[in-house]
Amino acid sequence: MEIAVTGMSDVVELIEAGNQKVIKAVGDGLAQAAQRVRFRAVRYAPRSPTQAQINRNRKTRTDTRSRRSPMAFTRAKPGGLERSINASVDRGALTAHIFVDANSEAGKYAVCIHDLKGKKWWKRGLGTVTKGKQADDKFIARAVNDGHQDVYDKIIAEVNKVRL
Repeated sequence: MEIAVTGMSDVVELIEAGNQKVIKAVGDGLAQAAQRVRFRAVRYAPRSPTQAQINRNRKTRTDTRSRRSPMAFTRAKPGGLERSINASVDRGALTAHIFVDANSEAGKYAVCIHDLKGKKWWKRGLGTVTKGKQADDKFIARAVNDGHQDVYDKIIAEVNKVRL
């Protein structure tokens, strides 16, 4: 490939065009990596037990149907922390963030669940135990660190494909 350059302005334009291609390739790779980390963080996040799990685990087997109205609006909704985990990518600054919004369903207790095991809570609950051994504290940090080398290699390969 031959490129004709006549002045310094042509060199600057050529560098800027190549730079934009690199920024786009890295931004696309970051978006893919952020979504994979988010999906893994959802898998690693603890979960509250369902009412059926709580009823099954009771010491006394009483009729639990008579305690709640079937039309009640205050049912437990397990998985609020999982639904609250978000990912965002800023392609201009080439950054990706995995976070729980402060005004989301789990905003008030996400920091406690993520960082304060052993200080505020010790035992894994019934819903978390049902989810598996990978569900525990530091779910976002572990999701970032666990097995995404193939995605990072793909980002580097995409950047290497970009030519001026």
